Amino acid sequence: MALTTPTLNHPPGAGPSNCLAQQADPAVERLGYTVDEACQTIPCSRSHLVRAMRKGHIRYAKAGAKILISRQAIIDYIERGDGTVVGDP
Repeated sequence: MALTTPTLNHPPGAGPSNCLAQQADPAVERLGYTVDEACQTIPCSRSHLVRAMRKGHIRYAKAGAKILISRQAIIDYIERGDGTVVGDP
């Protein structure tokens, strides 16, 4: 019995990455984000996020050269706050 590799049928003009992105279930929440994705999620500037990471306010992991921030680390950072109260005079 020979093992075969499954093939993906891509729609015309769609490469493997586009096809996988279309197949992703929108109800499934992501577990981790890149720095740029986390900036859009929080939202804040990239420099603010990097500064918070360096100060230890946001936990992160490195996978090679890529920095990944867990969904829970973002939630913890938002819930904990950074000492700034928006809207107070």
